[in-house]
Amino acid sequence: MPQAVLIASIGSTRQAQSDSYDNDLDGVCENVVVIPPSTALDQSRQIDPRLHRPFVTEAVIGYGHQLPGRVSLDVRFLRREYRDRAALVEVNGIYDGVAFKGYRNEALNDIHLITNNTHNWFVYSGLELSVARRGRTVQMLGGYTRGWQHIAGTWQPNDPASFIQPAAFPNDKGIGTWRGFTAGSLAYSSDARNPSWQKHVIRAGASVSLPWSLTTATSFTRLSGPYSGPVYTTLAAPDPRFGPPMVTLSNGRRVPNPLATTYRFAYGTRGQGQVQAPTMVVWNVSLQRDWPLARGRLRIGLDLFNVTNHGADQQFLDGGNVLTSANYALKGGTWQGQNRQAPRTGQVTARYSF
Repeated sequence: MPQAVLIASIGSTRQAQSDSYDNDLDGVCENVVVIPPSTALDQSRQIDPRLHRPFVTEAVIGYGHQLPGRVSLDVRFLRREYRDRAALVEVNGIYDGVAFKGYRNEALNDIHLITNNTHNWFVYSGLELSVARRGRTVQMLGGYTRGWQHIAGTWQPNDPASFIQPAAFPNDKGIGTWRGFTAGSLAYSSDARNPSWQKHVIRAGASVSLPWSLTTATSFTRLSGPYSGPVYTTLAAPDPRFGPPMVTLSNGRRVPNPLATTYRFAYGTRGQGQVQAPTMVVWNVSLQRDWPLARGRLRIGLDLFNVTNHGADQQFLDGGNVLTSANYALKGGTWQGQNRQAPRTGQVTARYSF
């Protein structure tokens, strides 16, 4: 299963530009201003010469059986590992135990190596059941998936969390996206939206051919809400065990201490205490009738979407996983989020084909 490596910006470029001006409005441009092209390299970014595409390892075991009445049953269990995702690894910091001491290259602060994350990886396990019936007038298909996920491995080098809360690494709920970069773990908003990992997924659909050229169909989906990602809290002030908020380098330059953050994981591990968004339920119904005409066919349809008018929010607000934020998902015990599913709607369609 190929995946794209999303390369972070390592600088900026500007194309050549020419501006022509006709000052006396005689149709001839007397003045031409030329801005030459330029390229600026970001010195705080380095590219690992061994950088390569991430990959997935997957193992699947399954069983299928044809039952009486044109019913088929399939059961599968799969385990998937997302390996060598793109990462930004800080390589310039100097640390003495858990205290920040400065930078090797004192002309710069953090220098990030664009490389592959071989230190931790996503692991997904899933039990999938599906059943189908294919009859002359009735077609049915249904499935259920039970998913488990976790992050295996350990912290990336120089991740502030590896110094501040090293035991908090385990995470088995909202683990983030497998696309893009992995960087420091104490950036509270980085894991706030994780729609890829559902604990329970139920899908079913059916269509029935009725007399008088009528066809009815329905679909049903029930998805467990996504998790918030690690829950954070904030301290009143940085912890002096990790060094002062500002550090003076040997060249006299003062730099901020990356460990002097007031953000902390609120629980013993990153997986504990995560908030789960509401379950999303979608039930759609369709009814159609065909009329054969002398020179074509007319089809009239009625579609109803979200029949139960279920309204579940599927995203967290910025700061929705921070206990001290006004946008915390369970502020005062009441859920607050965004990206609510569309309300009940209906449509009538007419299609003439010839």
